[in-house]
Amino acid sequence: MDKRKKLLEKFTLKSDIINLILGIALIVSLILIYQNPMNKYAILAACISGGLMNIMNGMKLMKDPKKKTSGMTFVLMGVMVLFLGFFIVEILNKA
Repeated sequence: MDKRKKLLEKFTLKSDIINLILGIALIVSLILIYQNPMNKYAILAACISGGLMNIMNGMKLMKDPKKKTSGMTFVLMGVMVLFLGFFIVEILNKA
Protein backbone atom coordinates (compact mmCIF):
# COMPACT_ATOMS: atom_id res chain seq x y z
CA MET A 1 0.00 0.00 0.00
CA ASP A 2 2.85 2.37 0.74
CA LYS A 3 4.31 1.78 -2.71
CA ARG A 4 1.03 2.83 -4.34
CA LYS A 5 0.89 6.02 -2.30
CA LYS A 6 4.48 6.87 -3.19
CA LEU A 7 3.86 6.23 -6.89
CA LEU A 8 0.70 8.34 -6.80
CA GLU A 9 2.53 11.18 -5.09
CA LYS A 10 5.35 11.00 -7.65
CA PHE A 11 2.84 11.05 -10.51
CA THR A 12 1.01 13.98 -8.97
CA LEU A 13 4.26 15.90 -8.54
CA LYS A 14 5.34 15.11 -12.11
CA SER A 15 1.98 16.12 -13.53
CA ASP A 16 2.10 19.39 -11.57
CA ILE A 17 5.56 20.17 -12.92
CA ILE A 18 4.44 19.35 -16.47
CA ASN A 19 1.36 21.53 -15.95
CA LEU A 20 3.58 24.40 -14.80
CA ILE A 21 5.81 24.10 -17.86
CA LEU A 22 2.79 23.94 -20.17
CA GLY A 23 1.31 27.00 -18.45
CA ILE A 24 4.49 28.98 -19.00
CA ALA A 25 4.56 27.90 -22.66
CA LEU A 26 0.92 28.95 -23.00
CA ILE A 27 1.58 32.42 -21.59
CA VAL A 28 4.62 32.94 -23.83
CA SER A 29 2.74 31.82 -26.93
CA LEU A 30 -0.24 34.04 -26.07
CA ILE A 31 2.11 37.03 -25.77
CA LEU A 32 3.53 36.16 -29.20
CA ILE A 33 0.01 35.90 -30.64
CA TYR A 34 -0.85 39.30 -29.18
CA GLN A 35 2.19 40.83 -30.89
CA ASN A 36 1.55 39.12 -34.23
CA PRO A 37 -1.95 37.60 -34.62
CA MET A 38 -1.05 35.73 -37.83
CA ASN A 39 1.81 33.78 -36.21
CA LYS A 40 0.86 30.20 -37.04
CA TYR A 41 3.42 28.56 -34.79
CA ALA A 42 2.43 30.60 -31.75
CA ILE A 43 -1.24 29.74 -32.30
CA LEU A 44 -0.38 26.07 -32.64
CA ALA A 45 1.81 26.18 -29.52
CA ALA A 46 -0.94 27.88 -27.53
CA CYS A 47 -3.55 25.33 -28.59
CA ILE A 48 -1.27 22.36 -27.97
CA SER A 49 -0.20 23.53 -24.53
CA GLY A 50 -3.75 24.47 -23.55
CA GLY A 51 -5.14 21.18 -24.80
CA LEU A 52 -2.47 19.15 -23.04
CA MET A 53 -3.08 21.05 -19.81
CA ASN A 54 -6.77 20.17 -20.01
CA ILE A 55 -5.97 16.53 -20.74
CA MET A 56 -3.50 16.32 -17.85
CA ASN A 57 -5.99 17.87 -15.42
CA GLY A 58 -8.72 15.57 -16.70
CA MET A 59 -6.57 12.49 -16.17
CA LYS A 60 -5.90 13.62 -12.63
CA LEU A 61 -9.61 14.15 -11.96
CA MET A 62 -10.60 10.81 -13.47
CA LYS A 63 -8.79 8.97 -10.68
CA ASP A 64 -11.37 10.17 -8.16
CA PRO A 65 -14.62 8.19 -8.67
CA LYS A 66 -16.76 11.18 -7.65
CA LYS A 67 -15.10 13.49 -10.19
CA LYS A 68 -14.78 11.00 -13.05
CA THR A 69 -17.32 12.76 -15.30
CA SER A 70 -15.58 16.10 -14.78
CA GLY A 71 -12.31 14.47 -15.72
CA MET A 72 -13.80 13.04 -18.89
CA THR A 73 -15.13 16.48 -19.79
CA PHE A 74 -11.68 18.00 -19.30
CA VAL A 75 -10.11 15.35 -21.53
CA LEU A 76 -12.77 15.89 -24.21
CA MET A 77 -12.28 19.67 -24.14
CA GLY A 78 -8.51 19.22 -24.33
CA VAL A 79 -8.81 17.04 -27.42
CA MET A 80 -11.17 19.58 -28.97
CA VAL A 81 -8.70 22.41 -28.32
CA LEU A 82 -5.91 20.35 -29.92
CA PHE A 83 -7.96 19.69 -33.06
CA LEU A 84 -9.12 23.32 -33.17
CA GLY A 85 -5.49 24.49 -33.09
CA PHE A 86 -4.55 22.33 -36.07
CA PHE A 87 -7.71 23.46 -37.89
CA ILE A 88 -6.91 27.15 -37.33
CA VAL A 89 -3.35 26.69 -38.56
CA GLU A 90 -4.63 24.92 -41.67
CA ILE A 91 -6.99 27.84 -42.36
CA LEU A 92 -4.11 30.31 -41.91
CA ASN A 93 -1.98 28.29 -44.34
CA LYS A 94 -4.64 28.65 -47.04
CA ALA A 95 -5.04 32.39 -46.48
